[in-house]
Amino acid sequence: MGSIPHTESRQDKRVLTWVLSIAFVVALVMGPGPGVYLVNPDPTTTEPAATLMGMPIVYAWALFWYAVMAVIVLTAYFKLWEDEKPQDQDKPDAT
Repeated sequence: MGSIPHTESRQDKRVLTWVLSIAFVVALVMGPGPGVYLVNPDPTTTEPAATLMGMPIVYAWALFWYAVMAVIVLTAYFKLWEDEKPQDQDKPDAT
């Protein structure tokens, strides 16, 4: 027997919309916010900034949150956003 393809219900999409929205706002706040303290956590120190695999930790921090936002946008694109269907395609233009 053939299987019936699963279509996401309106409620599932609404929940996913809220989850992605909250995650995106968190990523927007976390990206630049705490990243400022990663550059120089103690203004009195003379030591160089920390690094992660050879790159400054603040750069790695920003890249991580950028990647989180990119995944959120791609998830919304493939799961939530739909093509708009023209409603009055048969009616001629009034111009």
